[in-house]
Amino acid sequence: MLSVNPTTPAMNAWANALEVDPKFPIGSSATKDFDGVLVEAVAETHTWWGAHPERPPAPHKGISLYYADAASNAAAAPARLEGLDVSDYQPETQINWKTAAKRFRYVFVKASQGVTSSAKEFAAHYAGAKKAGIPRGAYHFISATSSAKDQIAHFFDVVGNDLGELPPVLDVEWQGKTKALGPLSPEDFAQLVLDCLAALVAGSGKRPILYTAPGFWGLISKVPGFVAKAVALADLWIAHYGVKTAETLGWPRWAFWQWSATEPEAGVTTRGDANFFCGTAEDFERYLADGTLPPLDPSTPLGLQMALNALGASPPLAEDGSLGPKTKAALIRFQAAKSLPRSGVVDEATLDAIKTALDALAAG
Repeated sequence: MLSVNPTTPAMNAWANALEVDPKFPIGSSATKDFDGVLVEAVAETHTWWGAHPERPPAPHKGISLYYADAASNAAAAPARLEGLDVSDYQPETQINWKTAAKRFRYVFVKASQGVTSSAKEFAAHYAGAKKAGIPRGAYHFISATSSAKDQIAHFFDVVGNDLGELPPVLDVEWQGKTKALGPLSPEDFAQLVLDCLAALVAGSGKRPILYTAPGFWGLISKVPGFVAKAVALADLWIAHYGVKTAETLGWPRWAFWQWSATEPEAGVTTRGDANFFCGTAEDFERYLADGTLPPLDPSTPLGLQMALNALGASPPLAEDGSLGPKTKAALIRFQAAKSLPRSGVVDEATLDAIKTALDALAAG
């Protein structure tokens, strides 16, 4: 089953009540209808590290909400290629890579953090995924207290000669419990990110991936010129939960979307992160071969929705490939902003205007 995404206020209220109900212990489940959507609540042991990855694990009772019937479950599943990411929080002994390979098309594995910390499970994870035939990518968690040169050198020391099939990843997140940027100013942290990305390019020969979340990105995105430089250096892996449309943070599109942190994962005994790739199986094979992401095609329904979202559609559109009234209304708003006829139709002039706007977005 898939997690309900996004949830409604009524669903959240129900889950919150069950979480504090002593008569609904871990292992319990209940089903409720929300305007025709059948939802199952399951009381499970959650391990939550909060907004700051440095916080120690804190197991507790939590409520997971799933689509309870097959029709809702199928309708909720986007046509995306699934992948997982693992670290020391998923010990190698808890992963059956052969089973995981039946569902997941790629995996990202934590390799390092700062200049001294390395993931003790990295070598085993990398070897297990490789044996199962799952394309792999390694990631480095950025440190605000180390130079870009030193920490990326440490990353390549940990990874060794086998970088994997996917580009290297820079994980850009909170640096501590109280100071999100550690000792650095937004300007200095933004420069550190750019320097780390440039070092990954130099060391791998590949265009790297930048992993972040909207909340953290907002702390540094206002630094003049920073976002445009980041977009020029790397593709985006966005962590954005509980939404049908992930933010793109200044990129024309995301490459990978971590859409949930509590999914049941095939072959993995602990719940973890669920990820989507931005294209088809053929697009992914091309990406593995040359690092090229599929271009947005606004002439298609899905491409139009993704393009309008990248250009700031408000409210964001559900990227479901359906040209419904909300997509048409967003298109009309775009046409009005560009002084085009408000037809709600993607004619040649509108298509050119969308492509021009996307090019301008990519250029910063």
